[in-house]
Amino acid sequence: GADGSYTIAGVPPHDDYELMFHHPETDVVWQHLTSVELTPGNTTVDQDLPIDPSGVIYDLLTRQPQSGVQVLLADGSGSTLPATCLLDPSQQGQTTGADGRYRFDIAPGADAACPAGETLYELIVLDSSGGTLARPASVPPETGPLDPTGASPPYMVVASGEAPDVGDPTTYYMTFLLAAGDPDIVNNHIPVMLSTRSDLVADKRAGRQTVSRGELVPYTITLTNYESVERTGLTVVDRLPAAFGYKPESAMLNGVFAEPSVDGRTLTWSGITVPASGSVTLQYLAVTGSQMTIGQHTNSAYVWNPATLSQVSNTATATVEFAPDPDFDCPTVIGRVFDDVNGNGVVDPGENGIKGVRLATVKGMLITTGDHGRYNLPCPIVPNSHIGSNFVLKLDKRTLPQGYVVTGTNPKNVRLTRGKMTKVNFTVSRLAEISLDFSATAFVGTGTELAPAYADGVRQIADALERGRGSLSLRYHAAPGERDLARMRLRHLQRRVEAEWQGRGSPYELSIQRTVLTVARGG
Repeated sequence: GADGSYTIAGVPPHDDYELMFHHPETDVVWQHLTSVELTPGNTTVDQDLPIDPSGVIYDLLTRQPQSGVQVLLADGSGSTLPATCLLDPSQQGQTTGADGRYRFDIAPGADAACPAGETLYELIVLDSSGGTLARPASVPPETGPLDPTGASPPYMVVASGEAPDVGDPTTYYMTFLLAAGDPDIVNNHIPVMLSTRSDLVADKRAGRQTVSRGELVPYTITLTNYESVERTGLTVVDRLPAAFGYKPESAMLNGVFAEPSVDGRTLTWSGITVPASGSVTLQYLAVTGSQMTIGQHTNSAYVWNPATLSQVSNTATATVEFAPDPDFDCPTVIGRVFDDVNGNGVVDPGENGIKGVRLATVKGMLITTGDHGRYNLPCPIVPNSHIGSNFVLKLDKRTLPQGYVVTGTNPKNVRLTRGKMTKVNFTVSRLAEISLDFSATAFVGTGTELAPAYADGVRQIADALERGRGSLSLRYHAAPGERDLARMRLRHLQRRVEAEWQGRGSPYELSIQRTVLTVARGG
């Protein structure tokens, strides 16, 4: 997805999946997770992708990502690292795609060139012919090396994951001191001088990032001429987003009032002169209308040459986001995660809340319960103004205290209405642990089927769990060389218990742990 999230549904249970991530254009391997276990009926979440270091290669003038740029990782002497030092051989000498992105995953200790201790590494950027690209002297890299030791992960060189806009600070590193356990380095965007165009460079900025209906939004357009020749007779064309309008008598060119020609949402300034190796600045105010919709609103500006009937600059954009009104547009979700001792689904006197439990929305919003198990989600979504909208909230079972399981519906789907408050509680219970021990004598031959004398035990296990509201621990005492068979038998036994449990329609989720114990030879 656009936010980096992914979902793989309908995968058969297995205890040793591998998960590989590839760049969609260059096919460079960006991560390889192993030993991913998927159990029946459960959803495995937060299989996230670490990155170290990474960023975007972009052109300094146009601020556009650059494809076809080769990136290598070298040691402190400038010698490229062997492939064994990286997650995958495809990472060394990788070539950027249309998004300009590069990334390396270092494996500390995999080779003498990349020891586990703190080591100096260097990024090398080459053009398509293999020649080293000269980075602009006007924006040299930060004094390095960058040492992220002790920083909160990930270490973000700049805040945004995208290449900086014209006028934004340009901060990046080419050398790093890295050791095993250091946080990943992200957003290390590297500028290069690739553009040979003589066009003007336009930059468009909004004076605020979020707006409400009826507010004024200041915009600034900067035109920079990188030629040593003055440009005259130009026209600046600016198009406002829908539901935005120009505020009359608010425009200024280099501090002097300069009223544009207005045609609907299109503003034009004619007869503009940009000095040689210089710049000019246009500023004006726009007003937001009552019909503005929730979301992002982008307007654009460019320079037009009437003499040649051609656009002579890039198209610069600026985006603002409509901020919903907290009183009229926003719902609020409140609730509690509590120990439902009597199992009635209601918070009764003496039933305590559970602190430190994590809840998640489908859009990736995370919140952790407070001291009394309470949480508060202000404006998690903006519902449909006429019929409301569905909202899904899920409890992360892995954050429950040991011995607790969810006993109610999870996730929960509720209908939210603008300006209204909705309560969503989650019930959990502490379960007694029931342990059962098995060995080869409980199974038929060398297979996974239980011996007849033990077959009825599955029903008895379910009876005991239902009476005692307990969790189940299955332990197998394996003889030497029997561990693989033991795992298969425990998985088969777990599936049988789960099938019996599901057939009973129990209101709480069954927790099963599997353990293989090795019996010493002759024991």
